[in-house]
Amino acid sequence: MKKIFLFVFLLAVTIVISTKTSYAFFVSSPFRPVGGWIVFPQATTIFDLETTGFACLVAGSTIEVKPVNAAPTSYFIPAAVKNRSGFAVITGQAILGLYSPTTTPITCTNAQSGATTIVPLPTMVLFGTSKI
Repeated sequence: MKKIFLFVFLLAVTIVISTKTSYAFFVSSPFRPVGGWIVFPQATTIFDLETTGFACLVAGSTIEVKPVNAAPTSYFIPAAVKNRSGFAVITGQAILGLYSPTTTPITCTNAQSGATTIVPLPTMVLFGTSKI
């Protein structure tokens, strides 16, 4: 009887400690997790602007990710952030990473009319993709 009580007590303590530790990480961390499937290897907003004659200055790359049960979201990936898995980023891959909720403004300018549009995108700080 004492062994069962001790086992249940240690299990409860372990669950409480692990829950508080993981919760504290997400509350205190400036980054948020992201996961899903790569829908398009370029942000659709940027792609749409570039097909209508805008030139967008991107210091890195952009990506469109579809999380599970959510709408697709675009992210900015700085040139210094590399894919941790080492695979090329292609449509259909699974992706898992961290992003900063503060946005990076990407400036797009139309050469003919001189119109300027700013596209704010959250910045991906760490990510990895599946092989296929």
